[in-house]
Amino acid sequence: MRQVKTHFTIMLALALCLGLFSGNCFAQSMYDGISGPEMQRILNNMGFSTELTRDDAGDPLINSSEDGLNFQVYFYNCTNDVCEAIQFYSGFTQTNNPSAESINEWNTTKRFGRAYRNNNGDSRVEMDALVTGGVTEQHIRNLASTWKIVLQQFAQHINW
Repeated sequence: MRQVKTHFTIMLALALCLGLFSGNCFAQSMYDGISGPEMQRILNNMGFSTELTRDDAGDPLINSSEDGLNFQVYFYNCTNDVCEAIQFYSGFTQTNNPSAESINEWNTTKRFGRAYRNNNGDSRVEMDALVTGGVTEQHIRNLASTWKIVLQQFAQHINW
């Protein structure tokens, strides 16, 4: 009798999970890579304004901004416009660029987002992410939310 109850419990849980009664355990789609239009839709739904274009290699490129801070989303390892990795990027050009020590401090004390100075001494901050292997839309939204924090904190760090 115990085995029948256990079997019934498992079948009931499975039925509930599959949405036969109510609820759905698989409410979010899983991504094995992301396209430019999919990423643009997610960012737009989060309140970011976006412009979808193409980079010099023909891969998707999104131009966006957050509180007056411009940034781009670059796409990597793309096949048929579905890409395995993205990079959030922002460059800052200013007359009083931060020192190498200030950039090193950022990289030493911050977990997300790496900073550097380009050949002209201008500040840059980037955040890479893999978006393959079964990530949810919520995960991609979390990446964008983390980037928003990184971007704002970096702008403060360099007195932008």
